[in-house]
Amino acid sequence: MDFHFDIPWPWSMSPVEALRWITGGHLPSWLGRVLVSVLSAAAALPTWSRRSIWPLAYAILLAITGWLLAHVPLPALVAVFLVIITVATYRTKLRTQGARVVLLLALRLLALLMAILTLVRPALAVREDKRVPSVLIVAVDLSASMTIQDEFNNQTRFDAMKKVLGQCDSVLKELRDEHQVTVRFFGFAGDTREMPDHLLAGFAPDGMRSDYGKMLNGLQQQFANEPNLRGLVIVGDGADNGPYFNAMSEAAKFRGLQCPVYCFVTGDKTTSMQRKDLIASRIQVEPAPVYIKGKMVVRITVDAFGCENAPIKPILEIDGVEAKIDKIFVGNDEVTEGQPVMSLTTGNELRLETTAPSTPREVLVKVKLSHLPGEVTVANNEIATYVSVVKDGVSVLVIDDLRDEPKFIRFALAPDPRFRLYEVTRQTEDPPPPHVAELFQFDKQAYDVIILGNVSATRLANCGPNTLSKIAELVRERGVGLMMIGGQDSFGGTPGRPRNGDWIGTPIADLLPIDVSKAVGEIKNVEFHPTVRGEQHFLLQLGASPVETKGAWRKLNEKIKLAGMNRLAPPAAANPVKPGAEILATTQPGDQGDPILVANSVGKGRVLAFGGDTTWYWIRYGQPENDDGMKYHARFWKQTVLWLAHQENMEGNVWIKPDLRRLSSGSRQAFTVGVRGKTGMDLPGATYSVKVTGPDGATHTAQVSRERNLDRGTFWKTDLPGEYKIEVTGKAIDVDQQPVSGNASVRFLVFQDESELQRQAADHDFLGKLAAAGGGPAQPFRIDELPDFLKKLKAASLPNQRVKVQHYPDWRQKSEAPRYLPPLFLPIWLGLFVLVLGLEWGLRRWWGMV
Repeated sequence: MDFHFDIPWPWSMSPVEALRWITGGHLPSWLGRVLVSVLSAAAALPTWSRRSIWPLAYAILLAITGWLLAHVPLPALVAVFLVIITVATYRTKLRTQGARVVLLLALRLLALLMAILTLVRPALAVREDKRVPSVLIVAVDLSASMTIQDEFNNQTRFDAMKKVLGQCDSVLKELRDEHQVTVRFFGFAGDTREMPDHLLAGFAPDGMRSDYGKMLNGLQQQFANEPNLRGLVIVGDGADNGPYFNAMSEAAKFRGLQCPVYCFVTGDKTTSMQRKDLIASRIQVEPAPVYIKGKMVVRITVDAFGCENAPIKPILEIDGVEAKIDKIFVGNDEVTEGQPVMSLTTGNELRLETTAPSTPREVLVKVKLSHLPGEVTVANNEIATYVSVVKDGVSVLVIDDLRDEPKFIRFALAPDPRFRLYEVTRQTEDPPPPHVAELFQFDKQAYDVIILGNVSATRLANCGPNTLSKIAELVRERGVGLMMIGGQDSFGGTPGRPRNGDWIGTPIADLLPIDVSKAVGEIKNVEFHPTVRGEQHFLLQLGASPVETKGAWRKLNEKIKLAGMNRLAPPAAANPVKPGAEILATTQPGDQGDPILVANSVGKGRVLAFGGDTTWYWIRYGQPENDDGMKYHARFWKQTVLWLAHQENMEGNVWIKPDLRRLSSGSRQAFTVGVRGKTGMDLPGATYSVKVTGPDGATHTAQVSRERNLDRGTFWKTDLPGEYKIEVTGKAIDVDQQPVSGNASVRFLVFQDESELQRQAADHDFLGKLAAAGGGPAQPFRIDELPDFLKKLKAASLPNQRVKVQHYPDWRQKSEAPRYLPPLFLPIWLGLFVLVLGLEWGLRRWWGMV
C-alpha cells in the first residue's frame, strides 16, 4: 500500500515554481527561494514595534519557514501561515479568557486542517495484485572464461556466481510458493541446456565458447508462447564470441514477448592476460589450388603474448614430411640472416615460400613454431590446413590499366577453381615494385594465357628485361595463349596520346592477327555479331545448341551495345587481317561491318585480337529479373581463356571447392560444386548428393541449391574438432545430350577455438547494451545484487498485468476502483466542515466574543 496526495493545479506548484511561472521561467530558482523568504518575513510587518524584540524574532521565524518550504507545494506554506495568523489573533485573549479561547482556537485550527485536507486530498492507495502464475528465466554462463580468478577473495567467477545463487535459496522458494513464480534455470556456453535447480550441482564451466546470441535465440523460441514472463536474468562475464547469431538482435526479440532482460555481471573489466604464449592463430596457402612444382606460399598469423621479439624457428611439413623453406618473410621484410622475430603482441604475419609437390593430390600442410621457455602451453604452436595440388588448370596473367574491364574479367574467372589469376596494374612507365616484377620472371612462372589491356608497349617493356621478346617466345615455343583487348594504348593507339603507335614493330605486333600500323582510331557504340565461322567456334558458344547460341547473341545485341572499340583494320579494307587469321565477330550481322574479334595460331600458341573493352556491359542484360547477362559474360571469358590455353576439349567431371580449408568449431562451412561438360563449362540442371563425414565417423547430408549462377551448399555441424570430408556425387546432361556423372571429395579441418580464454576481461558494456536491447536497464547489475533484485521482484507486477488500486478515502468524483466508502463521503465531509465552523462561531456568540 502507498500514501499519496492528489493536489490540483496550481496548488501542486511550489512557491518557487509559482514565481517562475509568473515570470515566464526567467526567474532563477535561487532568487525565487530568496524572494519567498523575504515575502514570508514581510508578513510580520503588522506586528512591528520598536519597543519589543518579538516582532523581529517573528519575522526571522517566518523568513526561515519560507526558506525551508520554498520547494514544497503551496498548501504547506499556506497552512503554516494560516496557523500562525490564527494563533496570533487569539494571543491577546489567552491571558483573560484562558480555557474558552483554547477551545475556540482548537475548533478553528480543526476547520483549517479540514480545509487543507480538502485541498491536498490525502488518500491511502491499496494495490490489489491478482496472483497470476508466471515464469522467470535465469541463464547462467558455463563457459571456460568463468574459471578466471578475478572476483573477491581471489574467487573464480563461477564460484562467486555459485555462492550468490546459494544465497538466493529462500527468496526463490518464496517466489515459487507464495507468488506462483516458476523459475527456470539454464546453463549456456556453446549450447544451452536446462538445469534442475540453481545450485549448479554437477555443472562445470568448461564450455569453449560464450554464445549469447545462440542462447537468446533458443530461449526466445522455447518461450515464445508463454503468456506471463517475469523477465530473463542473464548471469555471466559478457565475453561473447558466438558465430551464429547477433546477440543484440536476438535480445530485441524479448521486447515483443514483454519479457525484459536483466544482466548481472561477474568478473573484472580491467583483468589483463598475464601469460607467455606463442600462438599460430591462422594459416593460408596461396594459390589454392596449387599447381605441381609451382611456388607455394604459406601465410601464418602469429600472436606472441609475453614473448615479443623472441626469435623463433618455423618448421614446414607437407603430409608429415619436413619440406624445404626457400624464403622466409616477416611482414614484407625477407629474413636473410638468423631466425624471424615476432615484434608485435598480436597479428604478426609470417610468410614461408616453398615448392609444391610434384604429384597432384590433396596434401596436409602444417607449420610448427619452436617452443619458447616459460610458455603456458605448446599445443597452439602448430597449425595445419589442407590444399589441393593439381596438374590441370589455367594460369592467367592480366596486364591492364586501372579500369572496370579487368575487374569484371576477374569476377568471371575467380569463382572457378580451374583458373589462377594474376593481375598487374600498369599506369606509369616506372619499373614495377619487386613483388610485381617477380610476375615477369617468365622462367619461374608457368602462365597458360597472357591478356594485354590498355597498356603501351613501353609500359610493358619496362616491367623487366626483354619482356616483349620473352612473351613472343612463350607464345611461339611453349604454346602460351596471347590476347590483346581494346584500350587507348592498345593496337595502333589513339592519335594525340604520348605513346600512340608504339606497338608497331614490336615482337608482340608480329604475333597479332592484324596489322597494328593500320589499326588506328576507334568506333563508338558497337554491337558484337559472331560471323558464320564464329557461330561454330568454341569460344562464342552461349547455348547448348547452335540455335540457342544464335538466339542468345541476337537478344544480347538487341539490348546491349559496347561503348566502343579500337579499329582493327582500315574501313572497308579488302584484306583486313593477316593471312591465315579468322574473323570470329564483326560489328554488323551477316559478316558485315568492322572486325571486332580476330583469331590466329602462331607457332605453338593461339592469339586473339579483341577490339572491345566493355564486355562487362553484358552483365546488365536481363537484370533485375534474371542473371542471364552475368552467365553470358562469364561463359565468354571462360571459353576464351580455355581456347587460348588449348583446353577446350575436356572430359566431363565433378568438382567441389570449399570456402574454407580450416575453420573454428561451430562455424559454417560453405562450398561450391559443379559438373563440367566436354566443353569445359559447367552444365546447368545438375543434381547432387552430398555426404559429410566428421572426425567421429558420423555422416551427415548437406543440401545444394542454386545461388545466382553457382551451385552452393552449406554445412553447419562442425562442433567437433578434427578432420571432415565432403563427398559429392553429381549428374548432368552434356551438350551432346549424353549423361555426365562423377564423384569428388575434399577434406577440411575444424579446430577448437581458444578465443574464450584469450579474452580475459569481463565485458560490462556488452551486458549493458544487451539488457537495453531487451527492454531492461542499460546498466548491468553486479552479481551480489541478485538477491535484492529477486526480493523486489516479489512486489513487482507482470509487464502486461493490470493492477487494481483502491483509495481510502476516494476524493475523485469518478473512480475506476470499487467504492468501499459510502458515496456520500464528500457531502458528509462538507457537513462536518460546516459543523466545526458553526460550532466555533456559536460558542463565540454565546460567550460574547463576537
